[in-house]
Order: sequence, then C-alpha cells, then structure tokens
Amino acid sequence: MSLFLIFAAVAPVDLFLGLGVFALCLTVLWGERRFWALALVCLVSPLAIFLLFDQVFEIRFPRGILTNLWYG
Repeated sequence: MSLFLIFAAVAPVDLFLGLGVFALCLTVLWGERRFWALALVCLVSPLAIFLLFDQVFEIRFPRGILTNLWYG
C-alpha cells in the first residue's frame, strides 16, 4: 500500500517520473538487487509506456517536469 502512496506523491510532479519510481520500488520489493537491472527497469519501463501511449495510441500524458521536455 505504501508503494501506491509513493506513486501518488510523485505523480503530481510528473507522471513519467512517478512511473519510474513505481517501477523501481516494485522491482526492489520483488528482491532485485543488481544495480544495472534496477536502472534498466526504472528507465525502460516508463519510457516504453510513455512512447506506446504517446506515439501509438496518440494519448498525451499530463504535463510535468520531464514531459514538458518532450512536448515542448
């Protein structure tokens, strides 16, 4: 339940950042300890979700710190 609270705290700043933090925390809770695997999940999962929704489904994410860089 605390994982959802963390996501809810970070998502208003930027949904993309919230997805990354959620993926990282979930992977740590599953027991992953290798830094490269954590970094890969933390970066690739949100990026894949973002590009899928933005480019394929043409659904824009709410603007935030990182999404403003993409949307201009």
